[in-house]
Amino acid sequence: MLRIHSPFNASLGVQVWNAMKYIKHLDPDQNRQRLAFNSAFGMSKPMGEFSKWLLTGEAALIAVVLVNLKDVSEILCEANLKWALYVLTVSILAGTIVKLLGVAVEAGVAALASAREIIDSDEGSTNFKNSKLTNEELRAEISKAYLWPLSGLISKQKSNDQLFGEKRFVKFVCIQIYAANIQYITGFIGLVILTIGIR
Repeated sequence: MLRIHSPFNASLGVQVWNAMKYIKHLDPDQNRQRLAFNSAFGMSKPMGEFSKWLLTGEAALIAVVLVNLKDVSEILCEANLKWALYVLTVSILAGTIVKLLGVAVEAGVAALASAREIIDSDEGSTNFKNSKLTNEELRAEISKAYLWPLSGLISKQKSNDQLFGEKRFVKFVCIQIYAANIQYITGFIGLVILTIGIR
């Protein structure tokens, strides 16, 4: 069994790199795609951690400004202060999205890796071969445990792509990257506006 070890194991804190092993029920091309997807997942947690620290700093800055608003207004132009708070609020919202998506990707990738490990085992392979339900019937049964609208989304899912789960989380990572850049840019702009507004 092929395992790829990474020096980032300790810092990432997730099972992304441990999940990068050959999966028997996937063909070679699918395994190569999965390897690329897992490499992308490795970016998720560091982005979330960095955004967390930025969120802490931005929230602390806004709190200090609001608590000392009267004193701050004497040294900062009112228009600049107002716009800086608007822009920093956008940065905080973007950072929150980054952090939430990071948690979702971490939990989802770990769950996918565990599921594939079960499916790849001898017991799992035997169980799936003896399954009496079709894919459509299985989705219908699984969807019954969920509330609307999740139940409808699961029952209507027609994809037979073996890598559907990984591809969904890759999209999450893409959104996370976009949101992270928005956080960084707006946070920087907010600080520039504050600096320019000093009387």
